[in-house]
Amino acid sequence: MEEKQVPFVLVDGYEFGDVIEDMKRQHTGLILGNVNDGSRIAKHGMDLGKIKELAENGNKIAFTNSSSGSSEGREVFLWTAIEVFRAGVDAEEVVKMMTIHPAAMLGVGDRIGALREGMDADLSIYTGHPVKTYAARVKHSIINGEVVF
Repeated sequence: MEEKQVPFVLVDGYEFGDVIEDMKRQHTGLILGNVNDGSRIAKHGMDLGKIKELAENGNKIAFTNSSSGSSEGREVFLWTAIEVFRAGVDAEEVVKMMTIHPAAMLGVGDRIGALREGMDADLSIYTGHPVKTYAARVKHSIINGEVVF
């Protein structure tokens, strides 16, 4: 019987730092929940700088805009990305955590997550780099090839 390696993904893994060496060894994915509430970081003793270790190891990392079963909005998603950037992860790597990595984790990376010919893409154009500054604002949005904003 052939053994198959099943990819493992830790969701809302606020205490991922406790198992980071195992995650690196097994290339475990991480979907990070809302880290904008400082009490969560303190409660779980989270060191966002360890995200950089996982990224440099090749682990796939993504963010969610929900926690405890309720959606908290797109702002939370962006704020989490900004916090990971502020913790030392390169801005372009953070963009991959927002696009390419979640698509790959869901098994749809051949259709979405990157800008390439033949792929589905919705696109937002910002006034600045949205991961580097809170001041970046959406200038245009394109959905299904149509400018909607």
